[in-house]
Amino acid sequence: MFHDNGRVSYAKVAQADFFRAGLERVREGMKSYRVVLMCAERDPIICHRFMLVTRNLRGEDFDIVHIRADGLLETNEEAERRLLEAARLPRGTLFDDEAAMIEASYERMGKGMATNT
Repeated sequence: MFHDNGRVSYAKVAQADFFRAGLERVREGMKSYRVVLMCAERDPIICHRFMLVTRNLRGEDFDIVHIRADGLLETNEEAERRLLEAARLPRGTLFDDEAAMIEASYERMGKGMATNT
């Protein structure tokens, strides 16, 4: 159900009712609390929370900040710039749509880190 060729499809998970309900719970919690979602990955761009949660909350009216392994804080925009570089997608022209390139980078990197089941 949430797989493509035996690998987890983050895009399919992101469309699931349980995931959408979880995002709404995070949004509701943020109305009254400071919400922190934690993970043990050294680098946010190789974290499933980045691939799922951040990707689906980006662009909303709050800041997303990642804690790097060295303790430095990184904005989501900074992390996405690194994601663009790590994905190594071909760039056509100066007029490439950055938002589309970022989405393609999430997709490429997500496929590379999704586990076989």
